[in-house]
Amino acid sequence: MHGIVLSFETDSQLEQSTRFLQIVHPLNYTAAVKKSQVHHALCLMLTDILTPLVRSNQPNSSSGLNPALLADWHTQVLRLKNDIGQWANKHSKHITVGYPLVTVLVCLVDASNYSSLVDSMADFLAKQMKNKEYRSLCFKCLNQLVISSLVRNAGPSCSQQVVAWLDKIVKPVLVNARKG
Repeated sequence: MHGIVLSFETDSQLEQSTRFLQIVHPLNYTAAVKKSQVHHALCLMLTDILTPLVRSNQPNSSSGLNPALLADWHTQVLRLKNDIGQWANKHSKHITVGYPLVTVLVCLVDASNYSSLVDSMADFLAKQMKNKEYRSLCFKCLNQLVISSLVRNAGPSCSQQVVAWLDKIVKPVLVNARKG
């Protein structure tokens, strides 16, 4: 299922993509034994499927889509982000699959929530980098946030605000890199 590609060219494809997110919500499935393995596998699969959408800024860059269906997509993304975020923070064993998925979902939220969620996620990940066990993971997640920000703010000139935000994100990474 890692080969699944979500498309957003038509309203029907957007609706099917939203339905897909609802169906594969990792916490909707509970196995009788070793339920964490099912949750972790679904999180990894979703992360792999959704990551290309960050680089292509989909479905945000698609034009002509029904605003109500787009709002449904963003509602489902936000719901999934909140559920997986709470789940990952309950037990440390979920962090390795939960943080990357939450990061990708933050990158896919609507424009009205994007700035605040990216900032809070970046701050959260910077704090988590103090823990050596999760430093590499947090670095990868911060990298995803930077890619998302650059894609969303792409243009002929880079504003001072974007430069300041990037400086804020890179600073804790460099501090932790010096520590080893």
